[in-house]
Amino acid sequence: MGQILSRITQRCGYKTISPKQRQPQSNSLPATKTNTSNAQCCEKCQEAGEFIKAQLSRPKENTKKTPDRSLPVGHLSLLRSRTDYKSCQSIVSALLETGHASAPDIGQTEVQLRFDGINFYCDVRLVNEDFDERRGPMLIKTEPVNGAECSDPTSYGRLIDFCRVDIGLIREWIDACNHLHGPSISHIAPTLVQSQLPWLYLIDLERESLVRVSVSAEPQYTALSYVWGRVEMLKTTKENLNRMQQPGALSIISKFEGHHIPNTISDAMYLASQLGVKYFWTDCLCIVQDDESTKGMFINAMASIYARAYFTIVAGEGSDGNFGISGTRSYLKPRNIPFRYMHFPGYSMQTENMNELSDKGAAVGTPEIRKEFPGFISDIPSWPNMVEFAQVVLEYNKRNLTFDNDVLAAYAGVTTIMSQAFHSGLHFGLPEIFFDIALLWEADRRLPQPLRQRSPTETKLPSWSWVNLKGFLFLDIWTSFCPDFYKDTSNLREAKEIQPLVTWYKTPRLGEVSRPIEYQFFGNHSSMPPGWSSKAGPKGDLTYSHSSFSDKTFTYPFPVAIGPPAYNPETTEYSQILLCTAKRTWLVKAEPIERHPWLEHSLYGIHHLRTNDGVWAGVLSNDRPCTPEKSFTDAFDGHCELIAISRARVRNWKWAKPILLEWELDEHPSCDRVEELYEFYNVLWIEWVDGIAYRRGIGRVSGEVWERLELEEVDIKLG
Repeated sequence: MGQILSRITQRCGYKTISPKQRQPQSNSLPATKTNTSNAQCCEKCQEAGEFIKAQLSRPKENTKKTPDRSLPVGHLSLLRSRTDYKSCQSIVSALLETGHASAPDIGQTEVQLRFDGINFYCDVRLVNEDFDERRGPMLIKTEPVNGAECSDPTSYGRLIDFCRVDIGLIREWIDACNHLHGPSISHIAPTLVQSQLPWLYLIDLERESLVRVSVSAEPQYTALSYVWGRVEMLKTTKENLNRMQQPGALSIISKFEGHHIPNTISDAMYLASQLGVKYFWTDCLCIVQDDESTKGMFINAMASIYARAYFTIVAGEGSDGNFGISGTRSYLKPRNIPFRYMHFPGYSMQTENMNELSDKGAAVGTPEIRKEFPGFISDIPSWPNMVEFAQVVLEYNKRNLTFDNDVLAAYAGVTTIMSQAFHSGLHFGLPEIFFDIALLWEADRRLPQPLRQRSPTETKLPSWSWVNLKGFLFLDIWTSFCPDFYKDTSNLREAKEIQPLVTWYKTPRLGEVSRPIEYQFFGNHSSMPPGWSSKAGPKGDLTYSHSSFSDKTFTYPFPVAIGPPAYNPETTEYSQILLCTAKRTWLVKAEPIERHPWLEHSLYGIHHLRTNDGVWAGVLSNDRPCTPEKSFTDAFDGHCELIAISRARVRNWKWAKPILLEWELDEHPSCDRVEELYEFYNVLWIEWVDGIAYRRGIGRVSGEVWERLELEEVDIKLG
């Protein structure tokens, strides 16, 4: 239930769940969105309504390609001049507000309706352009109005009020969910609900106070996800905990003691009460903010708290908790909904904007970045799938946190869930089971925007982990090499392989005993973890299976966790310092690689590596300009200190083409032998500050070159 209703406050019902036709209430739309009668339409809009009706009444054709049918509507300037006709005004405002037309060009913009046999479109063009060169939004047909026929109610969108949340419709969704799988959490993925959490503080909406409830009782509560921001608000502390548990505490403390409950929280509590849910959970009130003994417990169990919720309200608008939830109670400001309506006689059409740009500041000439919709965390399997893990990291790292001190705490809920699949746990956001590969993250080299450094004041973040930075990442090395990390290394014909060269040690915050990060690498598989068996295929290749995953086979065995995870200790037990002994050398950071023979986009932050005599050695990716404490050397002389952390080889050039960008460079040793073996070393570019090395970037050095260089062994303290 928590997953199904998690977006109710953002769109409040994009489509109806119930198959029955829902007619909007007479007062459900503001004045500009009321049903449009024929008297409010010009002759051309009436013709458009007849066009829509005619296409919907046509029988479905069996031909693979139905010829497009279109109807000219006219110039936008002419439509805008018809101020008495709401149909005309709705077309103009919809195109302007969704960005498919611009105000300066409105006098030169023409519009047509088009039907391709399946979907409607509102095409736009400038004079002297073809409609095929510039197309407007696809139109989704909503429930017919004014008595028009509705042959298939389930295929229509729903007219919604931008200024009012439809409580009745949300109740229908809840009823539908209860009918399908019941209100219990038993259907939720075990990886989400499993935790060692014994109890919760919840807000009793009837008593207006905090109550302590056993988790085993499966209390039915609404959870809130929102942006805290930089606003003063009522928080539960050790000092006011007893008072917060008295009946009427929320009203008394907020009214008479001056402690403000933010609008978003009060609106969400009102919405939950209107939906008949007794209990409510939000972090500032249900976690004792200055009690470290319980705060860590709740933060690590955050994924379980949200998964156990009856449903979750995601307040996605606003920069802080005072923004409120538009459409609840007395709020009249419209919700930030990306679509608009075009009204025609008998029909209202909704614009489709699912492919709008997510990065409004993208430089001219850069590729479009399509809006991404994150998958549910319940999709994460119970085995160490780095593809799923990479998707979570990519989504998380784009987000701005109000307080950088919260970066590890905000990720702790994900960490706890991930620790069930990644047996050895995570260390500052990197799975220990794949630690050497996990170190090979990069900034997205397709974008000009550099990664930005987080600046927490209460904790130190490591330069070697992605949690230290925010922005767009490139993680294809993770998803490409991790599946083969445990493959049998005796077969030299393997397509790709990576081997660690160093042993990393975690350093505790207290005491002097460091612990090695254990990869549990199985080499030739002479012995395997408990529960695994292997089977040879027709070509002699082995597949592996485990008793816990009866329906799956794998290309490698891995340790399997048993039972619910322990609370992840990484934020308290270990520091950001890593220790290792590695081989190092110096190479020259040479000219940038700005274009590439087979890439259609520009490259950013990538340089050639060369020896002192100019021989090509590899490529280098730059991370960031400074350490947490001070800037790196401003007058960089071009010589980079590099340490090797792993050795790799690849045989399949077609697979490597989009990932190992250096393979097709003219100076690459294998550029004329594309099917030959490419061996290289993964290196960290480091710089020292006060006896501690910090990561500046990563690189790849050709094996032929690296093994000819003068190398020395050095002890590294990486911060």
